[in-house]
Amino acid sequence: MSVQHKILRTANAPTTSPDETETSVAQALIDLENNVPELKTELRPPSNFCCPGG
Repeated sequence: MSVQHKILRTANAPTTSPDETETSVAQALIDLENNVPELKTELRPPSNFCCPGG
């Protein structure tokens, strides 16, 4: 799964590309999903987050 698939934007979110912080958080979620089997089912659906100011 790619970082882009982990980042969902709501209707109120900016239409800009994900910034460095959003990309880092998405990559961390992917790493956890791939390396911690207990978290895989919880992290599998796309995560919905938006960084403050972003």
